[in-house]
Amino acid sequence: MEFLLKWVFRFGKKSIENYQNDVSLFDCIPEKNYNEWIRIDPSKLTIEIKLK
Repeated sequence: MEFLLKWVFRFGKKSIENYQNDVSLFDCIPEKNYNEWIRIDPSKLTIEIKLK
């Protein structure tokens, strides 16, 4: 069985600056409390990521 998921990325100030300057977004991933920056909603087939 296959599912089509909707991905939502929320860019913070640092991630926007990194993107504009062609710098990796790796440092924009929060280090702790993954449940605060990533949300998975199986009923809506959505994954939301919040970057710094």
